[in-house]
Order: sequence, then structure tokens, then C-alpha cells
Amino acid sequence: MLNLSPVSNGDASFGITLSGSGRYTNDAAVALVSLILDGSSVARGTYTHADFTPAQQAFLVKTTGVITVTGTAIENWRFDHFGSTVETTISANNADPNDDGETNLLEFATGQNPQANTRAAASLTSDLKFIYVRSVAAHSSGIAYVVQWSDTLAADSWSSVGVSEEIIATAGNQETVRAVLPGQAGTRFARLRVVSVAPGGGG
Repeated sequence: MLNLSPVSNGDASFGITLSGSGRYTNDAAVALVSLILDGSSVARGTYTHADFTPAQQAFLVKTTGVITVTGTAIENWRFDHFGSTVETTISANNADPNDDGETNLLEFATGQNPQANTRAAASLTSDLKFIYVRSVAAHSSGIAYVVQWSDTLAADSWSSVGVSEEIIATAGNQETVRAVLPGQAGTRFARLRVVSVAPGGGG
């Protein structure tokens, strides 16, 4: 039996997964990042005991308080596009369900729909300015964006030394970032790497 103390400010910092004989009880309001019952994710929202299905209620004992499921940014993104917060074969960070050459993690980081045949918005100008669009929610959740440059495209030639960045526009959940590369205009290549540094976010 799992008992949790009330969360008064609504801030969620942990999730719960229950299966088998696992049971959860709370007498007051609590906020969870995620709630998984017998392998099924509960969508973000605020619930009373009566809002759950009979099968879900089997895991929830004496829940007289409300349960708010907030979800992490990437879990919410997964739920919106795949119907579940859980990583599966097609929703895993390294998966590419639409075969466009971009992983789900990159699609999340750049605010795309992983089911659509789109590409990350990025361009390199002749004066060595690399401009890309990123998701505000993804950036706030701990995704690191690393702009790298190379003169040869060799695997060991990529570097982020000397790169400076600034946000030049914000629209809804998207930011446009301009990264200035070092060196003189000419043959120089650029790329964007995204890395999840948040716990449980993958990489």
C-alpha cells in the first residue's frame, strides 16, 4: 500500500506505476508527474476516484482527495502524438516512426509532429549564422541544444568551440535561435544535436 502526503502547491515531482498487487491511497489532493496503472498511462488532468474506470479503481484505495496528473513535457508530447506516455517501439526517443531520418527526441526538441513528414526548421547563411527553431517546453524540460560546425564532415571534426547563440523570435511554444559560428565565410558545415539531460528523458 502506497500512501503519499498531500501536495499543497500542485507541483508534481514524481510519478507512480502500479501493477499486480500494487495499491495507492491518499486522503487529500496530490499531484503526480505520471500515473501508470497496469501498464496503461492515465492522461494528464484532475481526477476524483469516480473518474477512473473500475479496472483502474482496483489500484486506487480510499482516494477521497483529487489526483492531478501533470506529465513531463516529453510524456505529454508522447501522449498527444502516440496516445500513451510510455516509451514503446514507435514512441521511444530513438525511434523514427515516420521514416524521415529524425528521431522522436529531435522531433520533440524542435516542436514537430512525429507522425508527419516534416523536417526540423534550420538554415545556415553565407555569413555563418545557423538559425534553428526549438520547442520552448522541450528546452525548459532539460533538453540541451548543441550547434556544431565542421569544415570536412569527418566524424571526428565536429566542434562547438566559438559558437554563440541568441533567441531572435518567440511564437507560442517555439523559439527561433541564431547561432553564430566562428571563422570566415566559405565552406563550413553546421548541425544541431539535441541531448536529454533530464532524469528519465533518455538521450
